Amino acid sequence: MQHNIPQEKLKTLVSKRIRLLRMDDDPNPIAVGDLGYVTNVNGIGKPWCQVTVNWDSGRTLRLLYPQDNFVIVE
Repeated sequence: MQHNIPQEKLKTLVSKRIRLLRMDDDPNPIAVGDLGYVTNVNGIGKPWCQVTVNWDSGRTLRLLYPQDNFVIVE
């Protein structure tokens, strides 16, 4: 499942494992291919929302949806 998740389904991302495919405009981005768990989703219903991820690297960094691209890992 790619990042084009309908707005009403975004809350279902919490606790899902994801893999980063692309992160734009971050001075210290997460590496493409890194894995992590979604811990929160903010801003549902706005033109963009923030998806908070605890990355396996130990970092916590938000993705901007739909700007950043990721897939859910089953």
